[in-house]
Amino acid sequence: MDAKTPIEVEPQRRGGTGAEGLAPLHRRFPTIADLRKRARRRVPRFAFDFVDGGCGENEVRDGNRVALDAIKLVARYGLGIGPISTEIELFGRRYAAPIGIAPMGMGGLLWPRAEIHLATAAQAMKVPYVLATPASAAIEEIAQVAPDVVPALRLAAQRQRDQLRSRAPR
Repeated sequence: MDAKTPIEVEPQRRGGTGAEGLAPLHRRFPTIADLRKRARRRVPRFAFDFVDGGCGENEVRDGNRVALDAIKLVARYGLGIGPISTEIELFGRRYAAPIGIAPMGMGGLLWPRAEIHLATAAQAMKVPYVLATPASAAIEEIAQVAPDVVPALRLAAQRQRDQLRSRAPR
């Protein structure tokens, strides 16, 4: 790929986590709150507000935050249950984890060819990727750089039904 990615993601190796290239970033920004604070200072306000916000009055975004904060992960050591796999089958394909990269409209506002970089990371980490309707790359381009990801396209409700129909088969 010609463009340098914001985070170099190494291909997953046997025994690797798929996130080896994330270590330097994690040391600089250990939490999402740290990344958000940095972005607020570095990104033009109109772009930050668009990406940081949610639909309408942010009800869904805020509800998701509350729901995620309510989940508590508890480490359970020494249970002797053997090797654990996080793999899952979704839409007839095997993925490394039951999570993926969600759609973010207008990612190109924050980083050139952001969707290409996200799809490349999803391919390297073997997780699903969903492309937003307002994206800086076509779904065909995403499928080229991430053939194993089978990108999904999030179709936002559109007033012009003809536009929606033309995108659905892609």
